[in-house]
Amino acid sequence: MKAEDIILTDSSRGMDKAAKFLPDNFCGRAALDFLRSEKGTVFLITGFWVKGNGETDGPAGTYALYKALEKLDYEPIILTEKYCAAPFENIRVISDFSVDTSAKEYEKLIDKYLPSAVIATERCGRNKFGDYTNIRGESIKEHTANLDLLFEMCSERNIVTIGIGDGGNEIGMGNISDKLFGIVNCQPCEVKAKHLIVATVSNWGAYALAANLQRLTKKKIMIHFSELKDFYTKMQESGFVDGITGKGEMSVDGFDIYDEKEIYELLKTQSL
Repeated sequence: MKAEDIILTDSSRGMDKAAKFLPDNFCGRAALDFLRSEKGTVFLITGFWVKGNGETDGPAGTYALYKALEKLDYEPIILTEKYCAAPFENIRVISDFSVDTSAKEYEKLIDKYLPSAVIATERCGRNKFGDYTNIRGESIKEHTANLDLLFEMCSERNIVTIGIGDGGNEIGMGNISDKLFGIVNCQPCEVKAKHLIVATVSNWGAYALAANLQRLTKKKIMIHFSELKDFYTKMQESGFVDGITGKGEMSVDGFDIYDEKEIYELLKTQSL
């Protein structure tokens, strides 16, 4: 069973249909291109505002990627807002971004770290109207730092960019935005990525990327699920909520922690 099939299990928001507009083995292609880049700093962008809280989808996948990339001797740095930073303990996080962060500030950040790649997981990007919306089409612009601008600036420098999403409003969906009308319920994001990964849950897309990196390098880089579960506990303690139910529980997009484990373990096992 391919990683793409695993991460599109129980798709209910049209990502199985969206995937038909992507190349075969889109997870593997992204991983292979990533590994061709120079080893160095990797920016990991995540964080989605849900009524004053962080969403559980995105940070968990980003955490798994962070740990995997460390084992491959990359230097990952997580970029997000302050409301999303709390669960990321003892790892590198930059969280002083806002809706007014300027292109000049992003340029300085890129020049300082010279990232070899940028990966955005469940990160809202602007649509053709310049707005940032949730899956219900409600604007969250005033709560969303313009990190998609940094993502685009990296693309312009031919830095490898990967967008991971599950609803159409995330960074990277610009690759197929014209195909998403009638598939998704929101105005699609217009921000493009070199590689787009779609999944039923964005975390699953991040896990699939890590699994493909593990398969290609033949190194055991995926953390034990118990560590990921601990991260979920930290999110819960920090007030994070399920983006679908709005509840502060050990779940993501309506799937409980046991569903999360099943997908993660299946991807991990098949990549060894």
